[in-house]
Amino acid sequence: MLDGPVFSSFGGQRFGGRRRMVSVPEPAAGIALRGYVTAVGDGSGTTTLSLTTLTGGSGTAAMPGDLVLVLYGEAASTTREGTVTTSGYSEAFAHLFSNDGNDANADGEFKFMTAPADTQVVISGGVASTSGNIIAAIVLSGVDPSTPLDVASTTSIGKDTVLADPPAITPVTAGALIVTFAVGAAAGSAGVGLFAHSTKTSLINMPDDDAKFSLLFWVSIDEWTGGTSNPVAFTITGTDNIAYSWASAQIALRPA
Repeated sequence: MLDGPVFSSFGGQRFGGRRRMVSVPEPAAGIALRGYVTAVGDGSGTTTLSLTTLTGGSGTAAMPGDLVLVLYGEAASTTREGTVTTSGYSEAFAHLFSNDGNDANADGEFKFMTAPADTQVVISGGVASTSGNIIAAIVLSGVDPSTPLDVASTTSIGKDTVLADPPAITPVTAGALIVTFAVGAAAGSAGVGLFAHSTKTSLINMPDDDAKFSLLFWVSIDEWTGGTSNPVAFTITGTDNIAYSWASAQIALRPA
């Protein structure tokens, strides 16, 4: 019986996604999704995410030893960096900024929970109510505390389109978990829709369509199965424009 979405393989069959009941032995421990939480920025400049109301995984609260990965995206008219102000967080990748008529911004930071685990995380950013702004905290168990990043994170940016094209990454450790993150910046109320992908399944796929700017925000998590992970570019369910831009990162997490 699996009691949560553990991202590992057993007997040639892949286990992942939401809770399911199966009559096979428990697979070896790997990186598992405790849960996640999202928020849409309100323009106040500060967003607080609760780490005790998680969804989508095996639990509802972060536990000691868990890794919390915070991902931030904003569509604006300038560079806007999202910064975790809660102590103890480290950069998963450097700030990404793509300059066009609608500018894409992306950031990622992480922290291992000690005892007692944090009950919330506070992020500074999203200072304009007309900007699209989304933040997610993804909580994972089973990540190596000494070397959480299996290899250096990879990043890419682009303009003249919102169709994000994630960078390639090549992990080195069996059981590594690849986090694919993409944001797209578009005009507000322009009918850009949502991201869509031909081979990846989203954990989080949501928009923030504000008065002046619209943000598309995507996160997926997949167990590495060997070789280089080089996803194709995203499509969208709406309409693209040469004034749009995007930013993307792939993060490889090493299992404990």
